[in-house]
Amino acid sequence: MSKRILSEKFKVAPDEYVKLFKNDNFELVVPLTFEASKKYGANAKWCTTSKCDDTMFNKHNQMGSLAYLIVKNPEISQRLGNTKYGLFINKPNENYLGGKFPAPTGIMMYGDNNSILSQSQVENEFDKLDLLSDYYKMMRSFLDYSQDKFSKESVNEDIAIALRRRLNFDEFITEVDFIIEHEITPCGFEDSQDFIETVCDYMKDSVSENFSYDLTPKEKDELYFRFVDIFGEYLLNNYRKNCSKKVRTESVRKIIITESQFEQIIPSSVRRRLSEISDVLYEMLYNTSIGKEAEEYPEDDYVDYVIEILLPEVISDIDWSDVSEYEGILKKLVGNDIRIFWGNKQPEDLNESEDEGIDRESLYVIMDDIVDLTYGGFNITEKEDYVTIYRKGQMLSDNSKIVHRNKWGMLWLKDINFVKHLTNYFSFDTQKEREDLVMDYLRDRYGVNVRQVEDVSKYVNY
Repeated sequence: MSKRILSEKFKVAPDEYVKLFKNDNFELVVPLTFEASKKYGANAKWCTTSKCDDTMFNKHNQMGSLAYLIVKNPEISQRLGNTKYGLFINKPNENYLGGKFPAPTGIMMYGDNNSILSQSQVENEFDKLDLLSDYYKMMRSFLDYSQDKFSKESVNEDIAIALRRRLNFDEFITEVDFIIEHEITPCGFEDSQDFIETVCDYMKDSVSENFSYDLTPKEKDELYFRFVDIFGEYLLNNYRKNCSKKVRTESVRKIIITESQFEQIIPSSVRRRLSEISDVLYEMLYNTSIGKEAEEYPEDDYVDYVIEILLPEVISDIDWSDVSEYEGILKKLVGNDIRIFWGNKQPEDLNESEDEGIDRESLYVIMDDIVDLTYGGFNITEKEDYVTIYRKGQMLSDNSKIVHRNKWGMLWLKDINFVKHLTNYFSFDTQKEREDLVMDYLRDRYGVNVRQVEDVSKYVNY
């Protein structure tokens, strides 16, 4: 068979797979179709790559999250004893592949000969080759992808079921009218925004009771904004009709931020999106090329540049005439965070300081030794976006915990000397410089993104 025919045989479209990680040694791929599964799982003895039958691939794809870790470096694959690894996470609260037996927790791993491997076993093999940093980054990317997949599927499925079961459009209107007539006093609100927010909150709470699990705050926000989209215009017209003396010119497009609240630092309606805005900004600055471009712009220009990209990501469907107003509000909310980030990325930063006489990787090597000597290494566990780092070789317990990062990126110190230990051999002008180095180290070495180191007195056990 010619190379051209062979190439065509295994050719798959870009929308048939997702690449979560890629460097010279490894590639982590999520196959979205059976053809992609056969290509990226070629020569492995997995049921999901069977040449003739897509049944098991479809089952794994539907009942969980599947990925293939491909070892591209022949020398490394020989030392690891595998050319590929199969990764699978079963859907939460579901039996294994929808069958009769409970599913194992965490990531299930398989060698290229379909042997079942423990995570600790694979981790140790990567550790022997000084490749733990890549390993952790790949596992984190797969966990993040899987959690996002499961979250979207469960929310969409439950919303669809709830809506089909009892909430068609006519029943929505009936319930909304009932709230207006019997639950609240429309004209008692200061403006239409408060009126619309309250009605949609009532609707959100009512519908939430029909879900098969407790919604997270983020999921409740999504449901709330769904009602704003559906009923914003209807409720605005209702308020104008019944409360004409209080009405002023308003646009339903300004449900999120109204002109009357522009001067407030955090308007009540924007608070609903503060977490979303912060998360998107953090992702942009630390995990995309936007952050790397900080050195190319003057400070004010960089703030404008980031805000311009951030705005459509967090507030959709805005009129061009309102863009300037929204940008001004976002600057008030996150402009200072962007300026701090910009300042940390300038040449005088520790990462590029000529005075230090040492590059960042060399610092990390020293910190690796400190971690090994002080803690015996790190174990990392993640649950629902909460990350706990504890002493390697020990069971997870209060005594073995070192630090804990919550879902908002705050690092709580269980070991009060954690930052001091890791930076003890370096000199700094401020404590913040120490903390910044530690945050960069955790991100670059272990894939743990930290937004801020919190005061130790605020530590909470999880």
